Amino acid sequence: MSARGSITAAAAGFTAFVNVYALQSLLPMLAEAFQAESRQVSLAVSATTLAVALASPAAGWLVGRMNRGSVTKLSVGGMVFCGLQAAMADSLGALIFWRFAQGLFLPVLIAGVLTFLAEDFPRNLVGRATSNYVAWTVVGGFAGRWMGGFTAEWFGWRAALFALALANAVAGLVLFLSLQDPNRRVAGKQLPEAGDFLRSLRCSHLRSAYVIGFGTLFTMTGTFTYVTFYLAGEPFGLSPAQLGNTFCVYLCGIVVTPLVGRYFSRYGQTKVIGTTVKLAWGGMFLTLLPNLWAVVGGLAFICVAGFATQASVSSYIALLSPKDKSVAAGLYLSSYYLGGSLGAFLPGVAWELGGWTACVGLLAVIQVVVNRASRRLD
Repeated sequence: MSARGSITAAAAGFTAFVNVYALQSLLPMLAEAFQAESRQVSLAVSATTLAVALASPAAGWLVGRMNRGSVTKLSVGGMVFCGLQAAMADSLGALIFWRFAQGLFLPVLIAGVLTFLAEDFPRNLVGRATSNYVAWTVVGGFAGRWMGGFTAEWFGWRAALFALALANAVAGLVLFLSLQDPNRRVAGKQLPEAGDFLRSLRCSHLRSAYVIGFGTLFTMTGTFTYVTFYLAGEPFGLSPAQLGNTFCVYLCGIVVTPLVGRYFSRYGQTKVIGTTVKLAWGGMFLTLLPNLWAVVGGLAFICVAGFATQASVSSYIALLSPKDKSVAAGLYLSSYYLGGSLGAFLPGVAWELGGWTACVGLLAVIQVVVNRASRRLD
């Protein structure tokens, strides 16, 4: 794999995910700044993932009508502009609006980059290029949370959002400069018809995959959105910077994603996901212990389970026929990010009723649903 291609994949992964969940480490501070409840301020996270869910099915079609440079400039430019507007928001409603707008540009970047990688690399190297991209999405996800928390503690939440927009812009510039032939038109794609989506939804195996995607990001987002309120309170009392440091567990994905694939063909998706569900349950139990290291360990288990489950379902969809895969990938991405959107909001109801214990109860039930759905994959 060429150095230029590696830089493209890395910059794309970092650019795409540095902003999506960055506000999680800022939520307690935002709740205080806007005098809002946890469930209300969490909409600043769920709005972005909801926009990604809504825009994903048509992103490939839009990318197919532009050249590479235009795809990059539109997606990155849109995310940076909306990020700057969010930093200047004078109300919680304005912040949520600009975070939603920011999410509309993300699927364009994801669809474009995955197309670039498929076109630029020989078939036997596409997997390595994609793994490099996925690893850097993990780095970007962690960096956004850590940078946001650290900057907010010293300079406030507006400075944190400005810093995130700057990181987005710099990584996007690296991505643009590393593109091979930016004037090259992306291979055209037809917009799927309604019948294609209905056929996919009628298939019980694919419905199960969509349910698993929904439940996986629901659990991950719900956990890392409301654990910040849990850790900011007694007996932990963590500051925004310390909350950002807890997201180091997110880096587990760099190790897990490349390794877990070898087990799919040997054991099958049902057994692998059954194991990840048990791991997630164990992690949730650990977070209930009044010890910071136990909580961090539990979060690490939940991270490993989430990334392993996502990799398992993604590999299942990758083995479909090209036509089925195109529709299934769009529906899976939509269900995945819809789960993330609701996962940032619905556990807030549980939080207000019974604190972190109630949140864990809800997330454990979601994992029961994931476990049952996995039995239809093999």
